[in-house]
Amino acid sequence: MARFQIGMRNLDIELTNRCNAQCTFCPRDQTPDQGFMPFETFQKSVERALELPEVPKFHSAGQGEPTLHPQLPEFAEYMYEKGLDFGFTTNGSLLTESLSQRILDAQVKHIVFSISDLDEDYEEVYALKFDVTRANIMRFLDMNEAAGSPVRTTVSLVAHDLNKPKLADYRKFWTDAGINEFIHYDQTNRGGACDVGLYFVDNDGYKTEAAELLQRNGLSHVCGVPFIMLFIGWNGQYY
Repeated sequence: MARFQIGMRNLDIELTNRCNAQCTFCPRDQTPDQGFMPFETFQKSVERALELPEVPKFHSAGQGEPTLHPQLPEFAEYMYEKGLDFGFTTNGSLLTESLSQRILDAQVKHIVFSISDLDEDYEEVYALKFDVTRANIMRFLDMNEAAGSPVRTTVSLVAHDLNKPKLADYRKFWTDAGINEFIHYDQTNRGGACDVGLYFVDNDGYKTEAAELLQRNGLSHVCGVPFIMLFIGWNGQYY
C-alpha cells in the first residue's frame, strides 16, 4: 500500500467557548467549563504550531464568539508582528465600529461571518437582533472597502430544517452586499450532541455494510480530521 504524508493544514485556536447567541444547531449547552484563553496560552499555542513541518493556517472559531474576548485585537496584532496570517469566525452581532477599526488596524486577514438566516428566522434561530448584526456587518464591509479591502470576507451557511428552502435567497442577499465567498455546511449531530433525527452512536446495525461500501470505494474508516486540523480549546487543551 502506498504511503504518503499529510501536512497539518489548519489550526483552530478557541479564544473562548462563551457565546452571546443561542443557535439551535449548536451543542454549547453541553459544554460545562467555559472561559477565556489567556494571552500566554495563545502565544504558546502559536509557538508549538510553528514547530510543525508546515506552518498551518491560523483561525479562531471553536464553540464560542471570538469578539467576546477583550484581547482579540491584541491577539491579531501579535500574529501580524510574527508575520503570520490570522482570521476568525464571528456572528457579527458585537462588531461595533470601534472594534471593526481595531481589527482593521491589527491586519486581520480573514473573517468568516457565521450567519445562516435573515430577519425573523435569524432571531428565532440565533436569539439575536438581525438589524444589529446586519448593520454591523454592512458597516465593516464599507470600512474594509475604504481601507482597500485588506480583509477577506466569507459567509458561512449552515443548512438546517428552517432555512433549507431559503439558502439561495440568503446567499443572494450577501452577494448583493459585496461578499462573494461562501462556506456551506450541512447540520450534523456533532457526535451525538445535537438532535438531527439520525442516531448512529452505539448502533452497529450498518457497520458491516458501511465497511464494505468504504472498501469498494477505496476509502478508509479512519477519521482524517486529526491529520489536517488541530483544535486547541480556550484552556490550552488539544483536541
